[in-house]
Amino acid sequence: MNQETLRALVQEENTLAAEEKLHKALARLHNGKPLRTKAKGRLTLNKINNEAGLGR
Repeated sequence: MNQETLRALVQEENTLAAEEKLHKALARLHNGKPLRTKAKGRLTLNKINNEAGLGR
């Protein structure tokens, strides 16, 4: 996880609605380029929430 990329993502997401965050997170997971979670493993609702920054 690149800290600079993650910082830019967090700044961008501050203005997005939750639904849009989830759509972007799902797209990153489908592309195999997640920033907050591991690329391996099952695609679960919990993983999508964590990737979107909406999880715990």
